[in-house]
Amino acid sequence: YQRRVRGSNTNTSVDAPSKVDEIQETPIAVQMGEPNFKPEWIRKKFRERESEFTTTFPVQLSVYSWNINGLKNPVPLEDWLLPSQQLEPEIAIVGIQELDLTAGTVILREVPQLADPWIKAVVDTFNQKENNFELKVSKQLCGLLLI
Repeated sequence: YQRRVRGSNTNTSVDAPSKVDEIQETPIAVQMGEPNFKPEWIRKKFRERESEFTTTFPVQLSVYSWNINGLKNPVPLEDWLLPSQQLEPEIAIVGIQELDLTAGTVILREVPQLADPWIKAVVDTFNQKENNFELKVSKQLCGLLLI
């Protein structure tokens, strides 16, 4: 006895007609209710299970920005980075603008000999009060330095 299974291009041999005739070859994803793998669906699923993989807690974050107008040598930074009325940050992000105003920085993009003294000055300033600040990343793009 030959029969064609619905949804298939293959022939299947069986001895006699039975409930097998009612079986459809359906992809498992469709049987389970095919999920919509669009970004919105993924975000929704993450939000539903967020408590399984996240922990929230308050953090003191400070962001600083200073246009140094090509100043070559760092000046004392305590008054800028550690004012007395401010809580000491747990995370600090420092942006220094116009580190280098020459046309060469557009070509080279990074000039470590100009950035390194400023990076050291920022880290040393934050670690003055026996803090344990650690530089995670610094990046220079033309005249902008992010620490």
